Amino acid sequence: MQGLLHQLDKYLKNNIEIHVLTSVPNRYSAETKSIEYSGRVYVRKFSVPDFGKSFFGLALAYTVYFCKALFFGIFLRPNLVIGTSSRFFTSLLATLVSITSRSKLIIDIRDIFSESFKDNFAFKFKVLDQMVFRIIYFLECACIKRADSIVQVSPCFNDYFSQSIASENWLTITNGIDEIFLQHNHNLPKLNFLKKPSVLYAGNIGIAQALHKIIPHLAKLNPQIKFKIIGEGSGRKILESSLKTNDISNVEILNPMPRKKLINEYILADILFLHLRDISAFQKVLPSKIFEYGAFNKPILAGVSGFMESFLNDNFSNAYIFYPEHSDAANIKLKNALKCQKENKFYNSFIKKYSRNHLLKKYSDEVIKLM
Repeated sequence: MQGLLHQLDKYLKNNIEIHVLTSVPNRYSAETKSIEYSGRVYVRKFSVPDFGKSFFGLALAYTVYFCKALFFGIFLRPNLVIGTSSRFFTSLLATLVSITSRSKLIIDIRDIFSESFKDNFAFKFKVLDQMVFRIIYFLECACIKRADSIVQVSPCFNDYFSQSIASENWLTITNGIDEIFLQHNHNLPKLNFLKKPSVLYAGNIGIAQALHKIIPHLAKLNPQIKFKIIGEGSGRKILESSLKTNDISNVEILNPMPRKKLINEYILADILFLHLRDISAFQKVLPSKIFEYGAFNKPILAGVSGFMESFLNDNFSNAYIFYPEHSDAANIKLKNALKCQKENKFYNSFIKKYSRNHLLKKYSDEVIKLM
């Protein structure tokens, strides 16, 4: 969204204002710098109470944001609303603002909430599970039907929804590689056996990543390897507890860090790690992390399946893929990655195809068309 804002700021007519309704960062402790735009971009950050990092705490905090943003959005009466759906209720929020303003609507689908709900949450009574799922799915479809354009981050998302939703309104714009990751020399260093080889994971440490099911086992079997985990999330305490219980000392967990510092960690790492839980919701996703990793031309060890597995096979000749949550298979692939460290022969075409600037031009053209 930050990149899209810069594009729109450059190409939209001068008399068009851009308003961003977001929140003060509350999920993680990491500070974020203010971003400067021209005088026509207004960024409104709503403060929300800290109810803790549990699911219900985050839900309560989001409800406060939802109400504040809804009233402010209705007051603005915009001509076009763009809503991202990493959380479904942001799509609903954007749709409600669009309806009350009689404005055009773009829904940006980054996650399918109903499917994630089905795989990750369960009530005591299965009837209640089904009822809540059907309500969420109905609302998702209603938001998408209302949209003038649906931008999906993965080409598999539209297959999930009802065929009654017009296919011509779907536009696939994947995540991409930010310019900052391409401004450095990423020549692949040869593996130095005089030092401990290193495996790096950088990103959210949540239940979805299930690092506690893989990392402790890999670290215990490979004491000669240094594992570095950078991030925060609801699964971090579970991972830390598992490492402590198993008396594992070759795993270092660090807090999120600024991009410039993170880039240095990528350059120093020998292997980049990625893992997603074995659930149907993750058969269709395409995490943004893979584009970040891809800029560094390092071997990638990935526990993924479905579309993500196909994407890695098509774009990375140095990807070592194992089935999610299978730690023994992960260990075999890790040893292969250490032995056969090589560059990605598709690197140049990958960089060209998934440059963020290239993708954002496509996105901004869609916005300008609707304006």
